Order: sequence, then structure tokens, then C-alpha cells
Amino acid sequence: MNLKMKLASRFLLSRRENSPGKLSAWIAVIGLSVGCFSMIVATAVLRGFEEKVTERLASIEGDLRITGFTSEKNVTEAITVLSEEAPVKAFAPFMERKGLISVNGKYHKMVTMKALDTKRLESVYGIPFSGTDGTFGIAAGRHLAQRLNAGTGSEVQLLSPVDQPALFGLPLTVKGMITEIFQTDVLDYDDRLVFIPMEIGRKLFARKQLPDGIDIRLNGTDAKTMQAILKDKLPSNLSLNTWKSVHPSLLNAMKLERIGALVVLSLIIIVSGFNLASTLFLIIIRKTKEFGILRAVGLEKKKVRSVIITQGMLIGGAGISSGCIIGLILVWVQQATGLIPLPSDIYFLNAVPMELTTADVIGVLAISLVLVLGFIIITSWKANRIPLFESLQYEK
Repeated sequence: MNLKMKLASRFLLSRRENSPGKLSAWIAVIGLSVGCFSMIVATAVLRGFEEKVTERLASIEGDLRITGFTSEKNVTEAITVLSEEAPVKAFAPFMERKGLISVNGKYHKMVTMKALDTKRLESVYGIPFSGTDGTFGIAAGRHLAQRLNAGTGSEVQLLSPVDQPALFGLPLTVKGMITEIFQTDVLDYDDRLVFIPMEIGRKLFARKQLPDGIDIRLNGTDAKTMQAILKDKLPSNLSLNTWKSVHPSLLNAMKLERIGALVVLSLIIIVSGFNLASTLFLIIIRKTKEFGILRAVGLEKKKVRSVIITQGMLIGGAGISSGCIIGLILVWVQQATGLIPLPSDIYFLNAVPMELTTADVIGVLAISLVLVLGFIIITSWKANRIPLFESLQYEK
């Protein structure tokens, strides 16, 4: 053990040290521990919800999306390329239009109608689909069905105001039946999205000639990697985007929320830092004469200051490490057992999701260490500002 560590631990842990000094040190340790624990848990919860939301969002949007078709040739070329790529698990060309859905002429709701080959609905979006004879079946979200006071087997009317056959003609209307009710629990999809067969979509969307896009489901391959591969093979006029680039505002909002939580919770570290500074000031005052003796026998000022810094790091390190360890243990227990439940009728999860990355842990440690080290350095100046003569004559 080097000299500064030996002196720091002796000054801090000496049995002769007064109770208020030790109590203040323990309060600083507990405060720092609570701050680090809070940041670890808050970051894990926010990232956990972010992962679950993005996972659900990807399931209803597809991993990749091709848009910008200008001709049937473009559509054919894109389908040919996707059919030859092994990492592509499934894909579905679709048409999309805002329209009106109603039940018995009483209940009405503006929805997004998505027309596609219903045989691909389950492989791309994970929604099973069954048709009916003599009419056509649609898949509607759970919240939408509740608003319409409808269920499986209910007859509906779909209307596309944009696609009227003539300048003063009536909008096209098609009758159908709800055959599937799905639940994604993501954003407002369950309240506004309706899947219909492509054959009906071509009739209802009279002004559309080409698909609006193709949603792609990958077979475990990274979307960014596959995006780069497909861009080289698809026609240059087509756009190929990941689901993340389709919803940048949502992802940025969740990221800012996580950063904001860290900033707010770091205030706990700042408050604990003031307590740490008061603890070090108390130690400096009580050990002024000892510091003067050390300087008198030849110990340099910077080494005296390093003793104070070492004392602060011992207190700060104990608080930061204990808080992080307890926080990581809680995250691990929650991931393994789901100890903290959530009401499944309100949320789409049964337990609080917690996810952490190495970068998150390093970020929490960095914030805590920087704040604590700043308080320690400022406080350590006090040890060298007392003149040697005064420190030797100082009486407690």
C-alpha cells in the first residue's frame, strides 16, 4: 500500500475519528449509491420499453420497405430480386389509402386501409387471416372493432373518398366482413389500421395503378446489412428504408426521454456530491495539524492534496460501485424472474421490461465519476490553502 492510500484510509477509518465525521461519510456513500442505483434502473426500464416498442413496431411494419415504384417493370424486378435472396423470409406488395369504415350506417371511423395478398399477412405481419365465401374478409384492430361495436362476423362498409369514378360521382364503397381482429398494442395501429385483400384494394383504390411499396420480413439478418445488399440489386429509382428510418421521430423521442432521465437523476449525484464535499471539509479541519506535520517533515503540497483526493475516491468509489452492483443485480433478477409485474390489461406486457447495454453502464459510471471527482478536486484545494505555521499551531 502506497503512502497516500495508507494515510487516506487511516484518516478515514481511524477508530479515533469522531462519530459525526463517520456518519457524514456513510450518508455520502448512501446518497451516491442511491443515485447510481436510480440511474441504472431508470436506464434499464426506459431501454426495456424502447426495445419492446420497437420490436412490436417492426412486427407490424416489416424490417425493410421498398417504395417509389414508377412502372410495372419496377415491381416485377423488385419481386424477382426478393425471391432470390435467402435472408428474405417473406415480402408483401401493398397499396395504402385513407378511407372510412362503417357498421350498419351507425358507427363510422377514419382508417388506413392496407391492401395486400392476404396469404402473406401472417408471414410478414404475424396476423392470421381467413377469407369468406360470397364476400371478402378484412382484418381490423381490436380498438377499432370496439369503437365500431363490431366483432368477428360483423358486416362493414369501406369507402374511399379520394377514388370517386367521376368529377361529381359518388365515392366507391365496398361491403365486407370482419374475419380477423388483431392486437399489436403499438401506437394507434389497433385503432386505425385495416388489412384488406389486394383484389378488393385494386377495385376500391381506382386511382392507384401500382403498389405503394413492398414490406419485407427478414430471416434473422440485420436490416442495415440487408439494406446495403439489396440497394445494389434493385433499380436505382427505388427507395429502400428500414423501419427505423420510417419512424425517426418516435425513436428520437424515446432516446431523448432516456437521456432526460439520466440528466434528472444525476441531480441525486450532485446533491450527494455536496455531502461528500462537506465530509472532506470536516476531515480536513480535524486533520489540519496532521497535514501540517506531514508538510513540515517534507511531504509536498501536491501529495498532501492527493491524500484528500484518495479519501474522496474511497468514499465516492464505495457509493458508486455499491449502487451500480445493486442496480445490475435488480436488472438481472427482473430479466430472469419478472419480479416487478405490470397490469396486462393496461400495458402489453406482464412485467416491467429491463434491458441494459455495456454503453449504458459505462455512461452511468462516467457521469457519476466526473461529478464526484469535480467535488473532490475542488475540496482538496482547502488542504493546501492553510499556511504551514497556522496548521502546526491549529487546535481542534
